[in-house]
Amino acid sequence: MPQPSMASPLLSLPLEILLEITGRLAEGDLQGVHALSLVNKRCCSLANRHRFRNVHFTILGEKRMQVHIERWEQILARNEAFAFVRRLSVHLAINGTGPSSEYDHMDDPEEREPDEYRHAFIDENEWSCLKNTYFLLFFSPSRIGINPPQERDTWRPLASFLRRLSGLEDFVWITGVEVPVCFLNVLHQDIPACRLHLRAFSGFKSLTADGQLNEYEHTLATSRSLSSVVCEVNQGVNSLQEQAIMQMAAGASPSLEQLYIRYSPPDFTSPYWLTHGARPTLPKCFHNQPSRTLSSLRVLGMAGSSPDGTAKDELEGWSKIIPFHNLQGLQLHTFQNERLLVNAPLYRFSSLKTLALDLGINKMNIEDRQGTAYRMDSAAGGFLYSLPPLESLYLSSTYSEKSFNAAIQRHGPRLKRFGLVPQLSQDSWRWRITPEMLQEVSSACPNLSSLTVRIERTQGDANEINIYKALRLVRLKHLTIELDCAFKSRENPYGTESIRDFLINRAVDEALVRAILAKITEESHCSTLQSLTVVPRTSGRLPWGLDDFSRLMPKTWKLERPSDRFILTRVSYEETYDMARDLGSLESQFRELWPLKRGDNWTFDWHSLPLA
Repeated sequence: MPQPSMASPLLSLPLEILLEITGRLAEGDLQGVHALSLVNKRCCSLANRHRFRNVHFTILGEKRMQVHIERWEQILARNEAFAFVRRLSVHLAINGTGPSSEYDHMDDPEEREPDEYRHAFIDENEWSCLKNTYFLLFFSPSRIGINPPQERDTWRPLASFLRRLSGLEDFVWITGVEVPVCFLNVLHQDIPACRLHLRAFSGFKSLTADGQLNEYEHTLATSRSLSSVVCEVNQGVNSLQEQAIMQMAAGASPSLEQLYIRYSPPDFTSPYWLTHGARPTLPKCFHNQPSRTLSSLRVLGMAGSSPDGTAKDELEGWSKIIPFHNLQGLQLHTFQNERLLVNAPLYRFSSLKTLALDLGINKMNIEDRQGTAYRMDSAAGGFLYSLPPLESLYLSSTYSEKSFNAAIQRHGPRLKRFGLVPQLSQDSWRWRITPEMLQEVSSACPNLSSLTVRIERTQGDANEINIYKALRLVRLKHLTIELDCAFKSRENPYGTESIRDFLINRAVDEALVRAILAKITEESHCSTLQSLTVVPRTSGRLPWGLDDFSRLMPKTWKLERPSDRFILTRVSYEETYDMARDLGSLESQFRELWPLKRGDNWTFDWHSLPLA
């Protein structure tokens, strides 16, 4: 008698049930979606709705881009999946206005970009400080002047590919170069529901003091496709740029929902009135006369504000432009701006659900750093108490006891996502994650499902292990651990002992990640944990070559549990294309830890040391 096929139960399910199963798998188990696609043609067709949702292009050479386009066209055509692509991201990884034939023979382009660029928005959510992810893009020189970008034939093949993605929801432009007109035409005419995301908007190059813009920049700023913008504004010479961007947020950009603005320090050549005195008012740049009541902005982020501690409170200026009571997300990556934090409770954030608060400071003297940190922590605590109960909260840098207590007392009962990320620092007084803190989190946050913590690596000793064990108390689905592998300065900071300690802490491999997981889940037969991400972080004045060596080691490990066991689903590395290659001076210290030779390249002979 023939045995029934394992696919038989699936074949008998109604279409609605199969769609629900596929959708649930796609939420957290793409490998499961791939397995489902292998069952039969019907399941393959359903799985294809989710298998190809995210398409990424790293742009270097013209021929290379054409090859990638043709490869994706073949894949999507074979699986009848053009209509199921939801996100297309494009990263121009060279200095220029488009793909160039001189880069066609370059090495693997993935070495030229951060790993985050190639992943969907799950890595670009409220937990991210977007200035860290995209900051380097602002240093890429632009070759475009005040004239609109020319229609270059090299971009047209990709524009034609874009036109075929009828179900596209998000088009992410990861470069400071202006979006070519051919892309804007496709978005406006063929897929008007698709959202445009600018990850390195370099400002209006045609802007004049009387508010005039050329036709291209006016069209881009007022486009109904434009949904999110990451931009940089100089506090001095670009004050008119800031006002133009404010007009966009006030309603000139009718669909702009997310804005992240990085304030760079004033240029020392800027006129005094541009940095300290009254600034000129920019006339209306846009025909639709924006008003704060028309603003669709729901997420506002600011970073690098007031580097000298005396500049204006940026929130005060923005409160006159957009209605704060409509904001659902706020990122404040302060830069020792005590005034901003002290004034923050005066504003009404009645709809706020997500807050990312970074208490970064920039004081060279240790007494200045400590005093500033304590004052800012107190002000941050007052701000947190003034807010409605939040669902997501991310605290980073020099926060301390008052802001932590305010977080769990005011927001703990409703928190679903929580981030506790102390500053990477050598200051002895700085705040550190302890088992006692995690016990408080467990008691105060009953609905917590996602937690991000930064834990100091101490060579896997008992103190470090006790912190891992304390994480058992928190009923989580998703856990991210940032390992603080800071280079510790001693009497001889570049001596063998310091380098040895750093190498031990930084040597994070799959074996160590699984050992950490075991400490978290052992003695727990009903652990709710579904994913563990481990991210080693380095800081300090590393000796020459040690930073390059660190970049050869993985920067992200991710384990996921789609069924009864955890599997490794992601390993990513730093950019390595521009690093120094001569690391021979480190080999003697390296061999003291890892004497066994496994191959021709000694830099790959490392492995983690076991936990105590």
